Amino acid sequence: MPITCKVIRSKRKTLSLQVHRDGSIVVRAPIFTLSFQIRSFVKKMQSWIEKQQKSFAKMPQITTRSFQNGAKFLVLGEEYPLELSSPIPGKRPSVRFENAFRIATSSVKQGKELLEKWYRQEARRIFTQRLEYYSKRHNLTYKVLKLSSAKTRWGSCSRQKNINLNWRLIMAPLDIIDYVIAHELSHTMHMNHSKRFWVQVEEMVPSHKMHKKWLKDFGRSLHI
Repeated sequence: MPITCKVIRSKRKTLSLQVHRDGSIVVRAPIFTLSFQIRSFVKKMQSWIEKQQKSFAKMPQITTRSFQNGAKFLVLGEEYPLELSSPIPGKRPSVRFENAFRIATSSVKQGKELLEKWYRQEARRIFTQRLEYYSKRHNLTYKVLKLSSAKTRWGSCSRQKNINLNWRLIMAPLDIIDYVIAHELSHTMHMNHSKRFWVQVEEMVPSHKMHKKWLKDFGRSLHI
């Protein structure tokens, strides 16, 4: 089925495509771009468009989360239920995860603290894997990964090439994590937001503009 989209022509040099939160599509094109060229461009991007629309469709509304049986918590963009279980004698309070978060009923008051500890461990594991992947693939180096609890900042890179990533990103889809990682790794070469910096980011994650917008739209939903 052909994809319906809005086309905006202007004095620009390249084609670009944007998927909005409601699933609608906007193509921005140079003034004299032919219709068949736009259709071809959209068809080429179809798989990515459908992936973005699905991602938007399943994202939860920004709500206050509770530690009740059946409450939903995010991991890599997917929601998983909380299951309260009987405590295991002699076992320290902790979070177990396998297609659901499991916490003993006696540990509910510590739920937020325990869940954050689990998220941090998982964040360090996944972030390290993705940093290694992108740094080796693009011949970039960094020194240390640190986890951040910043309220409004998703990542940063120091002049010593130490990378800070917000642990709450582990709740976002992997594409979003990869964008933030690409952004901060690019700063190991360009400590600014110059044209060369954005060329580097685009080489690593061509759809970075969409991911940046996703964080703007949904970042507040990444919380406990």
